[in-house]
Amino acid sequence: MSFKRLNQNIFDTFNSYGVEFCSSDDTNIDRKVLEYENSPQVDYQSAYRKLCKTSENELGKLENKNKQLSEEIRKTRNEMKEQLDNEKETSKKVEERMHQCKEENTELAAKMKVLEKRLSELEANKISARNIIEELKRDKERLEGNLKDLKEHRPVSIQLYYQVKGDMTSKMLDALKSMLVTQMGVERNELQFIVCQNELDVNPELPLLVFCISASRLGTDASTVLQNLNVSAKVSVLIFHHKDIHALPNQSSERVLTGPEFKALGGIFDIAFLSDKGIYPCDMNQTAAVGIESFLRTQS
Repeated sequence: MSFKRLNQNIFDTFNSYGVEFCSSDDTNIDRKVLEYENSPQVDYQSAYRKLCKTSENELGKLENKNKQLSEEIRKTRNEMKEQLDNEKETSKKVEERMHQCKEENTELAAKMKVLEKRLSELEANKISARNIIEELKRDKERLEGNLKDLKEHRPVSIQLYYQVKGDMTSKMLDALKSMLVTQMGVERNELQFIVCQNELDVNPELPLLVFCISASRLGTDASTVLQNLNVSAKVSVLIFHHKDIHALPNQSSERVLTGPEFKALGGIFDIAFLSDKGIYPCDMNQTAAVGIESFLRTQS
């Protein structure tokens, strides 16, 4: 407690007992002394104890307040220190993350350059590939044109097979060749006729026309000429009828020859023939010419 406060407490104590303090310039000393002597006597000891007790109480309150403030300051300081530590840790993490991001950005920038370079290469390759594709398309068109020309001018290979040999067979062969040249609208050299002497000469990749002269029983005659051949869709049988137009059969041989050995054939065609007329004009021969041409173009 300050000295000023102590004086104030002493003044208040004397004042409570009705004691007045005189100033140094009072002239009426006797009156003051008399008044003092007649006034109630002050118990200085009690007043002092009371003053001490009051001072102790005030001091205790101040000490408690000081402890309270010190505790609050300590708590505040600890909180601020903890907050500061947290902020430092956060700041450190932010700095580390910023450094990491910087490294990642540098790495990404390097990868971006590589990708841009690769993209440029791919663009160049794309242009080169497009040019190659265009060139290949032109080559393809040119080759397709050449192939078309070759097909148009390539001779059609026709295999011929017959068992009966003689003058009549030769006439049938010549008449058949003339009919096919006329029907197919080609030059004679555009049809390549290959006579197979036996079944071993037959090429299974080329169309084959088998001669069958209808002499007695049609089924037996047709089966006989096909005996040693590999029957397939590339094989057709030509049934030659050595008869005049009025004696030709009304039913086609295809309807008569229904056995399993005939179902695999590429066709069965009836041809009317006379030694002195050859393959003469009639509906049967017209139907045969159209059918044989279709067979040859399909199987060639």
